[in-house]
Amino acid sequence: MRKKSLLLIVICLLLCMTLPTVVACKGHETMSFGSYPQAQVTDGALIARLNAAAGALPTAADSHAWTSYGYYYEGSTAPDYMWYVDLEDGGERYRGVYFTQYRLGNTDMARAEYGDDGWFDDSYQDNNGYDLSTVYWFKFEPVKWVVLEETDGELLLLSERILDSQQFCHDPTTGGDVPATPFPHGGRTGYSGNYALSDIRAWLNGAFYVSAFTEEEKAKILLTTVDNSAKSTNPNKDPEDRNNGVNENACEDTEDYVFLLSVREATNKEYGFSANRLAADTARRKQATDYAGSQGILRSVESKYKGNGYWTLRSPDYSDGNYAAVVFDDGDAEAMIRVSDTYSGVVPALRIKKA
Repeated sequence: MRKKSLLLIVICLLLCMTLPTVVACKGHETMSFGSYPQAQVTDGALIARLNAAAGALPTAADSHAWTSYGYYYEGSTAPDYMWYVDLEDGGERYRGVYFTQYRLGNTDMARAEYGDDGWFDDSYQDNNGYDLSTVYWFKFEPVKWVVLEETDGELLLLSERILDSQQFCHDPTTGGDVPATPFPHGGRTGYSGNYALSDIRAWLNGAFYVSAFTEEEKAKILLTTVDNSAKSTNPNKDPEDRNNGVNENACEDTEDYVFLLSVREATNKEYGFSANRLAADTARRKQATDYAGSQGILRSVESKYKGNGYWTLRSPDYSDGNYAAVVFDDGDAEAMIRVSDTYSGVVPALRIKKA
């Protein structure tokens, strides 16, 4: 049995080395690249040192050494209630998180509209074990990526885990379930489901890009032409699935260093995914990091999917520009989520030069 196992491993490695794309090992080959806050720090002595180094706690009037996330919610005039600070200790990087109010599950409704009897929970931060007015620390750890494709000396990478929790785009016009209307954002006017104008695209290529990669690593990341066509939202033109391939909410292609997957990519068998959007695909299931939990991601508590989270795709809904595709905790990629929901996770993708 051991000889057979070794032979299979050798064959797999030879195929990966000789074929222009990763085929035999697809879905299994991973690599580390960049770093991002992930695991929560539990060492009491380290927490005490970091707390002392961080200095005075932030307030709405004075952030001190901390930086406000600027997380908005409807009716907010001073969205400074949640902050972070990045520090080093012993050659390692850590991020502190502190908040005096919970981050709402949706930014299109005011705090007064939330409640235990509402459709949304107020926040999932408390569900994930994070309390108000408490400092939590998370260690910057190497980001592990799944190699979806290797071709022409380039690698297409997808984060193995859900790294953060962010809304797709805030839409001040909807007020909840009212159909979306175009509004000025992202430098132009369009629907909130327009990926080119979205908050999440700006965040991926701004705050995330800056935090996760060194200058040397940035030099390896390729500027990618991202397909945002209607076909990318319904690759099979199924008349019962997303309007027979017609999607008036689809936008122009974009040029990005970091991006989200589309429906087409998340159902691409060549990438190791099930072609069936309705399938509870194990390859699409993603565990959320502790840090994503602190940002308010919705994590499953079911024993079968415990720790898995939702993660957002870049494809808009065809019938309402206020919705975008999402992968559920069981790996089903059929559903849609309101773009202003903050509890869906971020699974970045990017292309790099092969070393």
